[in-house]
Amino acid sequence: MGERLSAYDASLLHFVSELGFGHTGSISLVDGELSFDEFRRDLEAKVQDLPRFRQVPAFVPLNLAYPTWEYDPQFNLSKHIDHVHLDAPGSWQQVLDAAAQYLSTWLPKDRPYWSARLLTGLENNQSAVLFRYHHAIMDGVGAEAFQRVMFEGDAPPIRPESNQAIPALPSASARLFRGLRDNVITGLRVVSRYPANTIGLAQWFRSEDARETFRVRKIFKEAEGIRFPFNTPSCGSINVATTRFLLEDLRAMRRAHDATVNDVLLTIIGRAVQRYAKEHNIETAGKVMKVQIPVNMRKEGEARNMGNVATLTPVPIPLYFENTLDLLKYISEYMRAVKKCRASLATHRTIGAILFCLTPMFAPIVQRWVASVKSQRSSMQPGKKVGAVMIISNVPRRPAPLRIAGRPVTMRYPIGGTTPHIGIGCIAMTCGPWLGITFSINTTGAADIDLLISLIEQSQEELQRAISPR
Repeated sequence: MGERLSAYDASLLHFVSELGFGHTGSISLVDGELSFDEFRRDLEAKVQDLPRFRQVPAFVPLNLAYPTWEYDPQFNLSKHIDHVHLDAPGSWQQVLDAAAQYLSTWLPKDRPYWSARLLTGLENNQSAVLFRYHHAIMDGVGAEAFQRVMFEGDAPPIRPESNQAIPALPSASARLFRGLRDNVITGLRVVSRYPANTIGLAQWFRSEDARETFRVRKIFKEAEGIRFPFNTPSCGSINVATTRFLLEDLRAMRRAHDATVNDVLLTIIGRAVQRYAKEHNIETAGKVMKVQIPVNMRKEGEARNMGNVATLTPVPIPLYFENTLDLLKYISEYMRAVKKCRASLATHRTIGAILFCLTPMFAPIVQRWVASVKSQRSSMQPGKKVGAVMIISNVPRRPAPLRIAGRPVTMRYPIGGTTPHIGIGCIAMTCGPWLGITFSINTTGAADIDLLISLIEQSQEELQRAISPR
């Protein structure tokens, strides 16, 4: 039998509302008109080296253990790919609309959890490739392995073993027996580590790291947040908008103020939302925008592993600074404090402990309720305490030439989910000299998405002028 999903990966299979989808994706802009036959041949060769793209989760009866990844005996590439020719003029907005529609539909559960679509008919003799894949397969950093296979290398020859028959999925009884056996092994492992872990936890509570972790958590918890018009419950469809900045410009801002590119990105978005609030006559004095930042928790040597090995770090972005450089200074100091005390590690272990205590049987029930539209509407009612209102993820990529079917990929934009109780997501990714930024937002809150993109571009220009005045 195959590899068992981690508690975190398995949780993502269930953390989906009746109007949410649980998958992410990307848009890749290709130089030249790519034929569907070229596209199909290229993917057929490359998925040989992406096991998760040929596997399905095999669930254990009554959810008595987490599922395992098993090769799909009915795998057929034709069920995962298709082709759409855009009407003239084939503009970028048409590509975004097509991507939004594609990401707003469920992935079929009777096959591996991914699909791809070729878009042709784009202006300037271009093509585009849309991917969507379930979050349980990989997070942003885990997608490094996907990019390495799909975009950084040439298609390998079809190996003979790829055409061999795949055994049937394990029977329900076999899945149940192995699941219960693995539960016992896991339990014994936890018990054997209990004394050491208890001592370690007690030592941590007495450490300076613990005090600093509680301090930064208190800053976030006690800050007065704002819920914005773009924060809406899951509605069954999303809109997508993009922008991009030269990476070297952001690095120059980083160097000028001893910050990181991520600090600069948070500053730009925070300043844009401050302006957005002003446009909507929302009072921001003394208030913050609460965001969550995914942080990679992989150990050294695991950087290219697929799956989800990340946690969320809460960051309060003040909306009351008049000077954008003051905002950058605040964010960079806050993030340095978070990294120094390893607050993300404490969060990661806490989430792991919660998932362990929920057990495979009860975790799906709790997660589906938390993600339900009813629960979302309840948490977003006026007067409720405001939590995070945006997830902002920055996924670095090594500067490697990208291509698909032998054709250059000139730009890639990641597409994240909108997340229950939040309704909007922002994800940035390096591609060549650019940092591409994508916003995904529920259509019920998408009326101002173009305004938000415009304000982000203005805020980037403002920060650049402040750092390098002419």
